[in-house]
Amino acid sequence: MPDCKEEFDPDSQGYSYTKGKPLINSILKLYDTMQKEISHNEAAYRSHLIIEMIYDLVILNQINSFKTVDLLAAAINFTAKNKIEEFTATVNQLYDVGESKIKEVMKEASFYITKERMDRIMSIEGRVRLYTNKFGLKNNDQLFYEGVKNIFLEAKDLIDDDDELFLQETAQTIKNYGWFPPLT
Repeated sequence: MPDCKEEFDPDSQGYSYTKGKPLINSILKLYDTMQKEISHNEAAYRSHLIIEMIYDLVILNQINSFKTVDLLAAAINFTAKNKIEEFTATVNQLYDVGESKIKEVMKEASFYITKERMDRIMSIEGRVRLYTNKFGLKNNDQLFYEGVKNIFLEAKDLIDDDDELFLQETAQTIKNYGWFPPLT
């Protein structure tokens, strides 16, 4: 991608960064209350990540209305059990990943992507657990948990009624940069 930056830019004007800016102070305050160190740039990164994690829940509402998770889990399991050779050959041809690696990923996906597991992680509580685990913040302190949960609820309020804006910005980004799978 021609103008795509690989490094984190805390001043990015992307949707998640812009929407996440109001969360930065909440994150800094929470860490201060818990006597944990965090830089402003790291708080900016985490605020954008929280917006993305909350938007996953918005997308999930659409997915659930069409029973997409059930269909996805069934498709992965069917492919892993019945069409793995054909699937790995095709993916290997398109992406040159290696058939053994593809089989390994499919095996893990068929174990991991289940309706029950997706239901567990695709909620506010699941997002909070995912966030705290990702950043090594496992903490049995209820005050800390509630603080992180409140930041997620704040993020949810920030993106309410933004579906159209998010989709427009996403479509424009795809148009600007395009996406083509590498062909070998």
